[in-house]
Amino acid sequence: MSTLSMFSVKDDPKRIMDYICDENKTSVVYTKKDRGPRNFSYLRIAYSNAHKCIPSHAADQFMLVRERFGKTDGSKALHMILGFGNSLQPFKAMLIAKKFIELTLGKDHQAVYAVHSDVENTHVHMVFNSISFRDGSRLRLSIE
Repeated sequence: MSTLSMFSVKDDPKRIMDYICDENKTSVVYTKKDRGPRNFSYLRIAYSNAHKCIPSHAADQFMLVRERFGKTDGSKALHMILGFGNSLQPFKAMLIAKKFIELTLGKDHQAVYAVHSDVENTHVHMVFNSISFRDGSRLRLSIE
């Protein structure tokens, strides 16, 4: 059974991004028959072609967008956790998360997401900038 949880990030999003991007949580070993064991990091970054967002600077980039449009008050970001249970491979969870982000945000909001596979239940953490870098509009989402 899949689950989706949403949380508003009221303080600096760097703390949650550091947690999401923790290599101890995102690294798994994936084996291909013809290539042997290889380490893959399931950390993936979503960005638009116009405004890239990289994990090490994402919190600062979120804030720059907010400052550009004069929207530094209120929620700083939106944190979502998409859970899949233990029946889904991390790579498939990453593909589902990528599609979810594309359908939810389009190309107007910065996002950082990573599949956590360090526990029995595979899940994806996603953090979205609540302000669009294109026009400064506020992200409006509901669990429905």
